[in-house]
Amino acid sequence: DARANLLAASRREALARFGAAGFRKVAVVLMGEPTEAYKASVRAAALAERAATLEEASSEVAPGPSAEDWFRPGPPELPTEELSRVFAGFSIPDASEGFDEVRFEWQPREASEKHLQEYRLQCKATQRVEDIQPSKWFSDRLAEWQRLLQDWRGKQKEWKQVLEQLSEWRKEGAKGDEDPPKDANDRPTDVDPEELDVFGVQDVNDIGSGEPLYASFELEDWALLERRFELHLLVYAFRRDLDDSERPMFHESHLAFYYGRYFGKPLDLDQFGCASNGELVELLRDTVV
Repeated sequence: DARANLLAASRREALARFGAAGFRKVAVVLMGEPTEAYKASVRAAALAERAATLEEASSEVAPGPSAEDWFRPGPPELPTEELSRVFAGFSIPDASEGFDEVRFEWQPREASEKHLQEYRLQCKATQRVEDIQPSKWFSDRLAEWQRLLQDWRGKQKEWKQVLEQLSEWRKEGAKGDEDPPKDANDRPTDVDPEELDVFGVQDVNDIGSGEPLYASFELEDWALLERRFELHLLVYAFRRDLDDSERPMFHESHLAFYYGRYFGKPLDLDQFGCASNGELVELLRDTVV
C-alpha cells in the first residue's frame, strides 16, 4: 500500500502491531534512481514473462521489441483525487517512528529526501486542492465588488438619462429654426472617450463633465469586466487561502474547478466564444479593471 508506506501515521500504526519482543522492525526505502542490478532484474523478468506469453501461442519465440518497449507500468496505486489529498504528508521512514533500522536500497537518505521533495513540488504544480474553501476575506471582497459594479451600472443609467434629456432640449430648441445649430448633435462634453488614455483617468466615474468612463459599455463589456475581476480575485484568494509558499498559483487546467468552487457557478467559455482557458485569458487582457 503506497499510501500507508508514505505516511508517518500509517507507519506508526503498522509498527504498533509488532511491539512484542523478538520482532526486528526494518524499513526498506526504494526511492529515486534504481540501482543497475535492480534494472537488470526487471528487464530479465519482463523478457521472461513476454517469452512465456509468446510460447503459449507459438512453438518459436519470434524476435520483437526490447523489454523496455514491451514493459508498461500498471495503473497508479492512488486515484488522482486521493493523491491530491494526501501527497503533502508523504515522508521517508525515520527511526523516531519505532524502526530498528531504516535501510536505503537505491539512493542514500539525502538523495531520497530530495527525490521525494521534487515529487511533492510536482504534485503541487499539477494536483488540485480538493478541499479548499472560500475564506471570509474572499467573500468580503466579492461582496464589495458586486456593490461597486451595481453602483457603476446605476451611474451609467443616470448618464444615459442625462443624454436623453439633453437630446430632448436640443430638439425643442431647434423647433421653428430652418437651420438648426451645427453642433446640435455634438457630445455634451469636450472629452472624447475614443481619444482618452484610460490608464491616465483619475476617476472612472467622471472623465469630464460627469461622464463615466464606462458610459458606452454594452452587455458584453460588463461581462468581460466582471470575468476579468473574478479571475483577478480568484488568483489572490487561492494564494491567501492556501497559504503555501510552494504553491502560489494553480495550473490552468484547474481553472474551471476553482472558479466553480469559489463563485458557485460554472466557467462558461462558450459565452465568450472561447475554446480554452488560454483563449479566455488572452481575451481578458484588453479589459480595463
